[in-house]
Amino acid sequence: MSLGRQAKILSKRQLDAALGLLSNTGYPARNRVIFLLSVNHLDPEPA
Repeated sequence: MSLGRQAKILSKRQLDAALGLLSNTGYPARNRVIFLLSVNHLDPEPA
């Protein structure tokens, strides 16, 4: 059952902070992959 709420959008700073925290866990590579797969990041400015 959906609650009809929009997911929060993380800023680049928040993404970097989360990835920094994940690097200090027991399985940093695994946790980083899981986190990155769960984030739908669409870059508003094409490179």
